[in-house]
Amino acid sequence: MTPHTLYQDACEQIAAGSYDQAVESLEALLKLPDLASQPENFFLDLENFLAHFDPGQSSDWVNTLVDSARLKLAQVYWDLQQGAQALTTLEPLINKKNLRLYQLKARWLIELGQLDDANETLNQILTEAPSDLGAYEDLALIANLQKRSYRVLEIIETVLPEPLSPRLFEELLWAAAHSPEIAIRPLFIELCIQNIQIETYPLLVALLQTLYQAEDFEHAAYLGWHLWQQYTDPEIMNILVLSSLKQHKPRLALEVLLQAPTAFFEQGSHWYKLGIAYQAWQMPYFARAAFAQAEQLSPELSTEINQLQPLVLGQDPATEVLKAILLDPKWAQNLRQAPEQVLAELEIPLSSALKQVIESLPIKASD
Repeated sequence: MTPHTLYQDACEQIAAGSYDQAVESLEALLKLPDLASQPENFFLDLENFLAHFDPGQSSDWVNTLVDSARLKLAQVYWDLQQGAQALTTLEPLINKKNLRLYQLKARWLIELGQLDDANETLNQILTEAPSDLGAYEDLALIANLQKRSYRVLEIIETVLPEPLSPRLFEELLWAAAHSPEIAIRPLFIELCIQNIQIETYPLLVALLQTLYQAEDFEHAAYLGWHLWQQYTDPEIMNILVLSSLKQHKPRLALEVLLQAPTAFFEQGSHWYKLGIAYQAWQMPYFARAAFAQAEQLSPELSTEINQLQPLVLGQDPATEVLKAILLDPKWAQNLRQAPEQVLAELEIPLSSALKQVIESLPIKASD
């Protein structure tokens, strides 16, 4: 059989899923004598084709049959899970003029768990093409697999200030979520915050959930606060509020809840969360009013509210009023204009001392 016949048979056998027969055909082709091989001019895609094209010398860009057969045989070996044989077959094609074959070799090495060899192969690409993004992406993957977070950071900083590719951003998220060096996590979180946009939003919410589940409440709250500034997503708000409460920062939780869009206040669950936060910041009068509003909007919350720790009332409400003024300028303005009515809604008696305190406060107008 001629080389072309063997190659055609192999292609048909691969298409039919007859890989063992394809191997026989391709191996037979490669054993034929006097077959031309030009791996330095072998191309895999249009980019390589155009880079090697020379109208005056067609032999510079035409793939030889033996090189095409060698690559197909290597890929068939790989599909048959014969990784070592696939790499051995691919090796004669590896050369500095075709860096994509280096990358193919590196990815096979990664799949086989030979990470150091893959790392060396990718660095060979960067020696020839220092700005090759694909090599940096695979190097970041290796660094994450080896749990070398500092190396991931180095790779990403090398690419910056250019925008991170989707793959590099995924490696950044992986390092941010699973970094064993907790001290370096703030740097990853800062990089994530710099890349908040509509395309990365779903991935960042997933990272936010991961941080909360890992009980890293500090970084969950920090990332959640930045996400909340751009996306008023209930899931972001919930994790931000819970993370704040877990850190014993009820004031931050209250600020987030009070600044939510108007539609949130039409839900009993939102008032329930407000009640929890008020209670955590020792504002029982406000907590009681919030729980009452929650029950009115969502009666099914009654059981949960009744199971909460009893509210301690009867103390001087002046401290609560001062806290509320700091939290909500709009409420403070309403208080100044109609103190009796506003306090009556909270069942707080307006004593002369409290009235004097309210009148003496420099309350700024709300936006």
